[in-house]
Amino acid sequence: MASKTPTLDDVESIEELTTGSLQDPDLYQISLDQAIENEMPTVVVFASPAFCQNAVCGPQVDVLQEIKNAYPTGANYVHVDFYDNPHEIQGDLERAVISPAVRDWRLPSIEWTFVIDKQGIVTARFEGFATYDEVETALRQVL
Repeated sequence: MASKTPTLDDVESIEELTTGSLQDPDLYQISLDQAIENEMPTVVVFASPAFCQNAVCGPQVDVLQEIKNAYPTGANYVHVDFYDNPHEIQGDLERAVISPAVRDWRLPSIEWTFVIDKQGIVTARFEGFATYDEVETALRQVL
């Protein structure tokens, strides 16, 4: 699903794009729809780091950053926060608005990782926390 997601070019500050304290600008350079259509593999993480509240949730954005650092030119790397308004939530989930991309992808839980090949086909999906090795193995299959 090629959803348009906000990038750094669309906002005044990175805090508008993520609830996490890890704020790697590289993960917000390209919209998910552009990433899927540019004929490069893509790793996308849907997660809201500040609101990781269950037993299968983990530091997925950290893993995405590690993968990006290991394979910096071979793929697109995109983080989509589960919430569309992370800068407005300020610890109060009652203020939270689910991201349109999360709705487009019909994600039933807060943390997902997808590896997408050059043709835009999802080749691997992980619900909850996926380890570096799991994501790397899936990415290497599409590089």
